[in-house]
Amino acid sequence: MKKVLLTLIAAALLCSCKKKEEVKPEEPPASTELNAYFKMDGDLTDSTGTLTGAATDVTFSPKTAAFNGTSSYGLIPATGTITIPDQFSFSFFFKANYTNSLLKPRLLQLTDERGNGVDVYIDNSRVLITNWDETQRRNIAELITPESPDMALWHKVVATMNFATNEMNLYVDDKPAKAVRTGALLKPGKTRIILGRHEHMGMQPMDYYNGELDNLRFYGSVITPAQFPRIVR
Repeated sequence: MKKVLLTLIAAALLCSCKKKEEVKPEEPPASTELNAYFKMDGDLTDSTGTLTGAATDVTFSPKTAAFNGTSSYGLIPATGTITIPDQFSFSFFFKANYTNSLLKPRLLQLTDERGNGVDVYIDNSRVLITNWDETQRRNIAELITPESPDMALWHKVVATMNFATNEMNLYVDDKPAKAVRTGALLKPGKTRIILGRHEHMGMQPMDYYNGELDNLRFYGSVITPAQFPRIVR
């Protein structure tokens, strides 16, 4: 009797183990956060496979992308639009041929079909980030570097956006920019990311960028200064 009972218990345990092994773990939900890395080492391809970019008149070396100041620009994605999350960050490196302080070349711009957007550009040898409201035709938030970095050298740019809490930050070489104007941030709708020129509404100058860009990264969260040392070329 004992032998039969032990046999039944062993069989039950074996059946239970098989059932546990056969249960597949639940698939994690697909992420909709913006998360991409463009190394600029030969083309405008996202190494994570998230987004696809296309470049016009951009000269790619094995390590960087050079913009000629008259016709070079990049589009991410090449076709279609991107949904910007409530919280995100981006970083890149730049070295500019900036010889005319009257120009305001765009390094990076996020813009929707209405003209609302976020711009990072050079103005009188300082770096700015702005949040543009096309309805009001003005910047509703603006940050600027307190000093003018040497444009002939490479510089690291990190920007963070939190539209839920109305927080926008800009860091150049890990140093924070100062606020010029603050207000309730306006998140762009379906967005294109543009490198190297400013896509104005209407017939206005494009403000093409003359210089190099490298290692463009997007993050699906607000990154902190503690993470900045890990952002390298």
